[in-house]
Amino acid sequence: MLDLFGDGFTLLRFDARVDTGALTGSSIPVRLVDIGEESIAARYERALVLVRPDGIVAWRGDALPPDTRTLADTVRGATDSGGDR
Repeated sequence: MLDLFGDGFTLLRFDARVDTGALTGSSIPVRLVDIGEESIAARYERALVLVRPDGIVAWRGDALPPDTRTLADTVRGATDSGGDR
């Protein structure tokens, strides 16, 4: 698995039916990797897993959120995740 991660973000997709176009066309470099191995999918527990260039899982879910721009900004550290919310 570690060989899959490179200079940009890697989006692991364990269900090829899940649409990822909104994120793969976003402001961050994202490489989509489809994985059909059920034992690996079971470890990540979600259909989509976004991995940072350093190998850390930045986000995971069964579908992309409606606002992928905010997701992209958050995982690359371009938004204020704190504050009075």
